[in-house]
Amino acid sequence: MASGNYNEVTSRLYTDIGLLSTNEVYAEDVSEFFNVITGHSQPSTYRNLITSPRDMRIQLINLVQKEAENSRQGIPSG
Repeated sequence: MASGNYNEVTSRLYTDIGLLSTNEVYAEDVSEFFNVITGHSQPSTYRNLITSPRDMRIQLINLVQKEAENSRQGIPSG
């Protein structure tokens, strides 16, 4: 799976990323995501994928709040 289009012009503004994985959960999320963006299905809840603009803001806030709570409780956080 990859983000962006690996464009040499936009590479000055941001970095694209690619990931190879045999994790079936990731593959299911990505398959569902591509079905959504091609119009073959409605968005569902992903197990590991955070998509923008639908989920990204709230998911990132939740992740930060979880790490802050871990820190308050003395649990490793980061």
